[in-house]
Amino acid sequence: MNSTDTLAMLMHLLEKNDDNDPFCAIFLPTMATNTDRSTTNHTPMVLQHLQQKVVPLHTVQSFSKNIVGRVLLTLRYHFIKNKLIVDLIQAKDLIGRHNCDIFLSVQLLQSCRILEKYETTSKHLTSKVDFKKTMEFNVPFAMFYSNDANLLIKVCQDTKKADEIGHFVIGPQGNSTGIQHWKRIFTTPNTSFSAWHTLTTARNFSNKFANCDLYSN
Repeated sequence: MNSTDTLAMLMHLLEKNDDNDPFCAIFLPTMATNTDRSTTNHTPMVLQHLQQKVVPLHTVQSFSKNIVGRVLLTLRYHFIKNKLIVDLIQAKDLIGRHNCDIFLSVQLLQSCRILEKYETTSKHLTSKVDFKKTMEFNVPFAMFYSNDANLLIKVCQDTKKADEIGHFVIGPQGNSTGIQHWKRIFTTPNTSFSAWHTLTTARNFSNKFANCDLYSN
């Protein structure tokens, strides 16, 4: 399933923008395409909202209340290939300099060490920025049981220093949405889960979106 297919399935999220129902699952049953079952095909079958809350089993780090935007993305874990597929869909309500370009950086971290890193191309900053970018990370299933493996997603200005606008974490060190998103892709492999994530920053400045952090612990 490519980014175009994902976007088509996520139009309701882009239009509805229901913060009380942030998660959406696209079930992708594996079907054999030949007699030796050597190749498979994933076809979207069911689109289902997941409204139940997952309570973290351990304490996670506190996060800044300086909200600087939101990012919609889809994650899927391919169990056979041990691949984590990330579809970056859209960023919105971003705080930054006027007339600047931005890009997204996605890092797979373990023990604060970067295992893999990918970046999108630059896009001009507007109220809504579509990226439609797919990335694949090599993630052994055993990494799910590690408390020090996380995805770090950053929105940066396209400057010499790549000034960060904001970031969020998906994994054990994330907020409630980041923890839920991480758990669901591993407990239900070959299923695409989508969610809006809140960008935060350590910088202290006025932010008209400060009351929109619905996913904070």
